[in-house]
Amino acid sequence: MALFKIKDIENFKLKKNLCLIDGVCTEDSIYFTTDTKVIVIFFCNKINYLTTDKSYSKITYDSDEKCFYATALNSKNLIYKLDLSFNELECIDICNTAEGPKVIKSLSYDKYNKCLVLSDYDYMFKLYINNMTLITLCRNEKFNPYSIYSIENLILSLSRNKNYFTLNITEKYRSLPVCKLPKNFRYKAIICAYNKKTEICINILAIDCKNIEHLITISIKLKDKPDCDDNCNTDNSECKCLKNRNAINNAIESIALIETALSHILNAEGEKLQKGISCANYVYELIELNNSIEKTITKVTNLEIQLSDKLSSLKELVNNPCFDECNDKCDDEHHCETNNDNEI
Repeated sequence: MALFKIKDIENFKLKKNLCLIDGVCTEDSIYFTTDTKVIVIFFCNKINYLTTDKSYSKITYDSDEKCFYATALNSKNLIYKLDLSFNELECIDICNTAEGPKVIKSLSYDKYNKCLVLSDYDYMFKLYINNMTLITLCRNEKFNPYSIYSIENLILSLSRNKNYFTLNITEKYRSLPVCKLPKNFRYKAIICAYNKKTEICINILAIDCKNIEHLITISIKLKDKPDCDDNCNTDNSECKCLKNRNAINNAIESIALIETALSHILNAEGEKLQKGISCANYVYELIELNNSIEKTITKVTNLEIQLSDKLSSLKELVNNPCFDECNDKCDDEHHCETNNDNEI
């Protein structure tokens, strides 16, 4: 494991009493949130400070829309969408629902699935911003992560267990420990990560006993998936049980999206019906309203048929006698190894 002091912090020194909380990489800069209304920006070996309206805490970058999503220190149940100058574009409240997170401990933009990945004390979630669909990924249980980072189909996370820190990977709706981290640092957040096919390189913001900030770089080598044995109905060395597991995950997400669509349609048409009946003065207006309702019924019926089909296919996958046996035999293995990169 290689340790690197952040060169910019050494050369320019942060303003006094500034404490870095979280950070995120954009195409050309690194942005750090602090415990005050100040954002620290590293760009071209220079350090800049940006004063904001709020003290932002956890932060992530949407490279598709070129914007940030962040939580604030005094309101960790809200997500703020911000432009590159940290002007507030939107405020999202997803903690007021029974199935939503109670408090947002960490968030990361998932470019692969075009959504936000969130974590609270109990679960990880996916939030699709365009239709506000919230999907529960997995229960945190042992790890209770305080910093997460989404990269392709993996979620990296930091957690603390008693006297040591661990780096974990969540994949296919389950979490796996990767490695323990050295005890002589306090690990604040995963700043960035990138996939190099056979390994993932990760930069973690950490602080030592002298309160000096470091960017610790590690690499995780991903071991190839083992083939299932002959009792698992394999075909040309392809593991059908892993395909079943992926299919189940995809079916669950699809079902959740259909249920959300049904809810939106029924709510919207219910309001339209109430308003139409109260405002209609002529028979032809009621006929038009009836035609609209019939179209909605057809649309809802088609969605219900799709939902029924997906539930049936999901039941078949879950009842596959090989599925449980293969889950134990085909788990991915991850190994953490040190990596010596150039100084940042």
